[in-house]
Amino acid sequence: MFANAHRSSDSARATPRLAARTALAAALLASGAAAQGLSWQRDPASGRWYAQTPSLMSFADARDFAASVGGDLASVRTPAENAFLKGSFFSLAPAGRQHWIGLRQDPTAPGYSEPASGWEWVSGEPLTFTNWAPGQPDNVGFPNADVARVLGSVAGLDADRWDDVSQVPPAGSGPVEDWYIGPGQTLIFNTASSLLTLGQLTVSADPGFPNDPANEPVAQFVPTLQRSFDGGIVSVRHFYIEEGGVLKIEGPNPFLLDARGDVWIRGRVIADGQSNAGVNTLNTTNIPEPGAPGQAGGGRGGVGSPLTNASSPRGGAGQGAFGLPNAGGQGGEAGWSTSTVVERRRGAGGGGGRTGADVFFNATQFEQRRIGFDAEFGFDRGAAANQVADNGALSGSVGPKGGAIGASPFLDGDPTNDFFGVARDDASGSYTVGELARPWAGAGGGGGGDASFVPGGVWPNPTFSPSGDEKGAGGGGGGGSVHVIALGSILFGDIGQISARGGTGGGGENTMFLNRVGGGSGGGSGGHVVLESAARIDLRAKAPVNLADLTTTQPNSAANNWAINVLGGQGGAGAGDLGGAIQSPSGPRETAPTNDACPLGYPMTGPNACRGLVQGAGGDGGPGIIQLHTPLGRVGNNPAVADILLGATGATLASVCAPRPLFADGSAGPVPAHLLNGAGGALGLFQIDSSDCDSDGQPDAYQIARDANLDSNGNGVLDACESPTYCTSSISVGGCVAAISGLGVPSASASNGFELVASNVPAQRSGRFFYGLSNQVSPWGAASSSFLCIGGSVQRLPLDFSGGAAGSCNGEFRLDWNAWRAANASALGSPFNAGFVFHAQAWFRDPGAPRDTNLSDAVSVTLQP
Repeated sequence: MFANAHRSSDSARATPRLAARTALAAALLASGAAAQGLSWQRDPASGRWYAQTPSLMSFADARDFAASVGGDLASVRTPAENAFLKGSFFSLAPAGRQHWIGLRQDPTAPGYSEPASGWEWVSGEPLTFTNWAPGQPDNVGFPNADVARVLGSVAGLDADRWDDVSQVPPAGSGPVEDWYIGPGQTLIFNTASSLLTLGQLTVSADPGFPNDPANEPVAQFVPTLQRSFDGGIVSVRHFYIEEGGVLKIEGPNPFLLDARGDVWIRGRVIADGQSNAGVNTLNTTNIPEPGAPGQAGGGRGGVGSPLTNASSPRGGAGQGAFGLPNAGGQGGEAGWSTSTVVERRRGAGGGGGRTGADVFFNATQFEQRRIGFDAEFGFDRGAAANQVADNGALSGSVGPKGGAIGASPFLDGDPTNDFFGVARDDASGSYTVGELARPWAGAGGGGGGDASFVPGGVWPNPTFSPSGDEKGAGGGGGGGSVHVIALGSILFGDIGQISARGGTGGGGENTMFLNRVGGGSGGGSGGHVVLESAARIDLRAKAPVNLADLTTTQPNSAANNWAINVLGGQGGAGAGDLGGAIQSPSGPRETAPTNDACPLGYPMTGPNACRGLVQGAGGDGGPGIIQLHTPLGRVGNNPAVADILLGATGATLASVCAPRPLFADGSAGPVPAHLLNGAGGALGLFQIDSSDCDSDGQPDAYQIARDANLDSNGNGVLDACESPTYCTSSISVGGCVAAISGLGVPSASASNGFELVASNVPAQRSGRFFYGLSNQVSPWGAASSSFLCIGGSVQRLPLDFSGGAAGSCNGEFRLDWNAWRAANASALGSPFNAGFVFHAQAWFRDPGAPRDTNLSDAVSVTLQP
């Protein structure tokens, strides 16, 4: 599609879309789902700042990340600090999640012995406090157990205790509890609660190419026990789904598979949003048409004809991920006419849900060779009159408007952080924290608009009757959230697939055959698949998908043989049952991409063709997000140098995954940035000793580390906290140019925190600061290079000595003015109140200069409360 074709209708749909975006922003903030950088907490007793990583990572990655933001992994120096950290972090960790602290064992340390000696803080601070769990450290269960990990909330009262573990735990460790789904078996897993049969798995495979289609692995499974898993979280050793096996994930919660060994995807893992069957009744506009549910956290589609005792002005909005209200596609507007001609009252289509970014075919067209690569508005009136309806229930004679696309879950306008977790730039060593604090899911599509015959010419018809309107359809459900963490490899077979597609929308009510007078509904957006492996993600068995292959309506076609598919669902059919998803003997299904509705002006022939405008059709849901996390993030076909492996047949990630995964371009070697892998890792707990001079709840050192432009002079103080200077400094006999600054927050009440500093002062000189209440500039003396920059009465501050190396310019005067003010309540300018302004300057001895003295420049200071 042409990129600007969507934008042409933006203004007409701004209000519902803005409402959806506002609702989503509020819901994200309320649910704690939005991550913006790191959230710091300050221990009021020690003054030290702490923050935790937003996702799991290795000990080494956590330490590197900490250094990049001006800190280090935390040391725990006293029982009081430990109590603060327990209440603020350790006891609040999600179940099964621990924290790295900065304690490691150095085998070169004097007196080193296993298991208890040689432990030290990476910060270099002395080890004055330990809090090992009973029997720890024991150097048992992990090879090279040389770092400390906090047990976390799963340990209850012992949440703050430590054990010694490896920096990278071995794959396959722990109880022998494997999950196997055999050929021909369909297992429905409900993320609320499910009972699974586990056992012992043995796999025979070529170690060089375990998932080779020409030499397929052989699995043997012996069931040994049953275990119940609640909340969508499954922890096992190995997972293996055989060719012909299906794991269908349903329920309200996201799905998390936490494997201590390997994960084999040889069959299908399905977390698709449910499709809407469309309206199959007559004269029931008093009964809302339900939207289809999402699965694995995906949002439900919007309701069609939501009012029960009056005509509905528009279809209901779809839900965002995890049931966030009004965050999915917006409902299409109802159409009405005084004419009995059904085409003149047809309702507009509902908008598609949105999760990830739209995908482009070229510079001006969205990708149309598959449905669901871009999110679409619901379809409404075209260029000619009498298309859709004479009037809109809300818009009047301009006709009913299609529903807006659902709001994006990414709200800060920065596309570089539109992901979950942490990405490392391999060139610069910098880190970017993703905007999502957890893996997301798809959004539901909007409900279609109703159609109303209003003989009296005023909508709504004052006499409501269930037989007076035709219903719009309910929206399609959002695709699910699938998160796999494996200490071993994640291996795809040649027909293996993880699918978290959006559900299709449905067609509206008919009056004769399949004319679809009620508006079609929007499709759900694709979900979010996050794969993390401490070894590799092996896609070598997957043949590339040819986007020119149009046999997409055949479920087992090579055109659909993606390794991971999170495309959006097609919107529901419009006029004549065309332009959108339709009914089939097996249920709702998509049409061929060339039959998908698109606005007037889009290409209807050629390699990226679509059908053109179809009145009343629902908009397609947009694509979801795919993330691949490995230790190196390198893509290629050689396992010696790459850990995201593709076949040697010209495959790229864009040809085996739909859409292309983030931070990977399908080329060999390192990519500009890669997502940190959390398999076997923990949450890193960071510490920083720093001031917060601007009182914004973030340590200054962290802000400067993230953006050096905040400290343009490189003195370690935020520019925003430095009081403005004026006037001109002298040039001393030795060529020193003294410079004054005000560092920190000048306060009318605080007893510290604002320093007057004079730097570049001649060394080994006495001097002092002085201040006054007005500024003026006058020569300090005949032939002097100094200027007196303060007028009127002045207050002299205590005499100081500049120090430094004799003959150099590295002398300095420093005085905490807040502390001096607190001790001198009757000084010039008292009583001191917020808003009080004074001007300060430094005076120092300079033998040989006129008057044997010189002055710095001056600084203006405004007191805060």
